[in-house]
Amino acid sequence: LSNDERNAQNILLSSRIGKLPNPAEKKKLKAEYSDVLLVFDFDPQATLFSSEKILKLMNHFNDSTEYGRLYINYPMLESFRHLDRQTVNSCSWDIAFFNRQFNVDELGAHQYKGIINSFWCRSWKKWSQEIWNCVIAHHFKKLSLLTGIDTSETVEGSSQLRILGNQTMISFLASQCTSVARNKTGFVLNTTVFYFLDTYPKNTTAIFSLADSVTV
Repeated sequence: LSNDERNAQNILLSSRIGKLPNPAEKKKLKAEYSDVLLVFDFDPQATLFSSEKILKLMNHFNDSTEYGRLYINYPMLESFRHLDRQTVNSCSWDIAFFNRQFNVDELGAHQYKGIINSFWCRSWKKWSQEIWNCVIAHHFKKLSLLTGIDTSETVEGSSQLRILGNQTMISFLASQCTSVARNKTGFVLNTTVFYFLDTYPKNTTAIFSLADSVTV
């Protein structure tokens, strides 16, 4: 496929034999959906896992209004609730989270979801907006610590798009791939929650302020 053909809309509309969508199908999809989001698990334990391929995907799918925006979760989507229940319920900080890691062997043994359930069970479905803000702030703060982002720059909302840009995500992904290859470990981080920061920056300043307020 060419770059023009290799976008999320074409892939979603393609048949099993690789037939590309016709212009009418593409027009209909574009009219009904303004953004295409690709939510992936990191899954370094998978037999076909390839650092090279996943980095290419991250580099290509970098805009939700064009090819599609890829959000990779480390190690999987459930990581958004890999936080201490008591601290988050009280909207305080789970400091241990900033160094929390996953182990590839645990993933291969299908143990990670059990670990998550020991933290939160299923009570996340009843979270208030305040708790959600706290959860997202945890993940954003962790990203800032691991990549050198200055969270104070985000409070006024002037630098959010640059800070959460694709280059930051590629750099973080590359470091995760290196860590997995060398140590069979990586940092727990959910990036899907950053969609709200990407899309509604003016309505999420409270999250940036929370992230800036904690000292680690």
